[in-house]
Amino acid sequence: MKWTLSSGIVALALLFGGDVGDCRAFACPVASAALAPSSGIDPVVDLGYARYAGLTNTQTGYNTFFNVKYAAPPTGNLRWRKPQPPVNQPGITNAKVQDTTVCPQGIIAGIQSIEDQKKIAISEDCLDMTISTPWNATNSSNLPVVVQFHGGGYGIGSRADLWPLAFLDLASHDVVAVAVNYRLGMFGFLSSQEVKNDGDLNVGLLDQQFALQWVRSNIHKFGGDKNKVTLFGNSAGGGSIMHHIMANDGNTAPALFESAITTSPYSPPQYDYNGAVPTSVFNQVVAEVGCSNAANKMNCLRSKPLIPDLRDANLKVGARSAFGGFTYYPVTDGTFVTTRPSTGLAMGRRHNGVNIITTHQAADGFLFTPRNLTNNADVSAFISGLLPSISSANLNAVMNKYSSIVDPTAKAETMIQEFFFECVSYSLADAFAGNAYKGVYAVQPALHGQDNEMYYNTNSQAVSSYTTFQNWSGSFVNFIKSRGDPNITNRNPATNVQWTRWGGLAQGRGFSKTFTTNQQAQSVTSMSLVSPAVADRCAFLKSISANTFQ
Repeated sequence: MKWTLSSGIVALALLFGGDVGDCRAFACPVASAALAPSSGIDPVVDLGYARYAGLTNTQTGYNTFFNVKYAAPPTGNLRWRKPQPPVNQPGITNAKVQDTTVCPQGIIAGIQSIEDQKKIAISEDCLDMTISTPWNATNSSNLPVVVQFHGGGYGIGSRADLWPLAFLDLASHDVVAVAVNYRLGMFGFLSSQEVKNDGDLNVGLLDQQFALQWVRSNIHKFGGDKNKVTLFGNSAGGGSIMHHIMANDGNTAPALFESAITTSPYSPPQYDYNGAVPTSVFNQVVAEVGCSNAANKMNCLRSKPLIPDLRDANLKVGARSAFGGFTYYPVTDGTFVTTRPSTGLAMGRRHNGVNIITTHQAADGFLFTPRNLTNNADVSAFISGLLPSISSANLNAVMNKYSSIVDPTAKAETMIQEFFFECVSYSLADAFAGNAYKGVYAVQPALHGQDNEMYYNTNSQAVSSYTTFQNWSGSFVNFIKSRGDPNITNRNPATNVQWTRWGGLAQGRGFSKTFTTNQQAQSVTSMSLVSPAVADRCAFLKSISANTFQ
């Protein structure tokens, strides 16, 4: 199949959810299942502040609890403040219905429309999670736990995108899965000196940390072990995990996770919280809602209604980004996020977590590259729009470094691929060298997020390649269950899947496992070193990261 911009946009809409909360990212699953046998009595879990009645599904063997609150609604005076403990809920709360709680949504500039995004049903009371656990799990089961953060550029998406039913089936009912909502767009990542003075920065990341602390305190009630937690995220979900790896200068205590899986981790520019770019975004938001002349701009923002004022401001300002951008990103705040990835992921630097699998797609850059680039000037203008702080000298150096790629569109695609996804994946592997594995998903067309079908599908037989599902997802399941080993060794030698540990990009030991398919849709895997040309470009990008804020 030949991939065009229109087909790519359709794929992007599917990957990020057409209407984000309506399960269109993949086929809606039947309700899944958590802590009682299939006796017709649905399980109830007492969390102290609430009792939740989940749903037992005898077909899947899982109990599921939907809409479990882990924090108070971040509304009114709690907007742009760190999350607070959940409010008490009397009686038994029905957690059996697969709802569509969606935090306020942003926009992918140049790809989504403001009017379409306005149609999505949103709520600020969205700090909740879905928990799936084997029906026969008990408080003493001590099962491995996978906590999932959705992607979407820190601006769109929800936990409804994360339904790993086929993935859990592959795990033979030995894993507890948690999917987390967190604040997005300007609600999660608005930054400026004013926000710092009268609120908190990076509250979307703080939501995730609060959810992880909740997991540590409560997951045993669902059969999980707080010491066997693996974080799992694609795109901005993977980028979020990168921040938790670097959080608190690598000294988060007590430890909130043991291992991490990041697929196509997204690393946009990370500015200082009071830098020119986030301050400009803040001022645009304030102007959109009529708070520019307010004595206290934060109080003014908190007084505005979600709909239409804040929703529309979030979308209008977000739409002004360069093609494929999301506008609102994590910032260096001096406390939780203290350094940029280029330095925070340096080999030998202290970090949180013990083991990692990190991967990228062979064509991560395609969906985020416009199709109207006809010459180098177009490419240069496109890149400077995504990296507004880059100097003319460094922009020229970038163009020179990629000069061997002649076609303008292919050049830009490769830049996007390496700037925002592939090179940061190598940096993550470097940070965990000795306990890291690197993978490439190359099943055609290998677009950004395409590997999601291998996890978030209702039926393992429905994926495009069942043998790839067994090998790719099977490696991840092994990694989660074994606490750090992705190797599949329980088959005959011809079908086992063996990974080589990452030894370091600069050391010439950047081993990467590639997964693709043959003409019969059968899985083909191979182990190889990262090419010298890619390694050289990634090293170059790291050398100018102080200017690109990466």
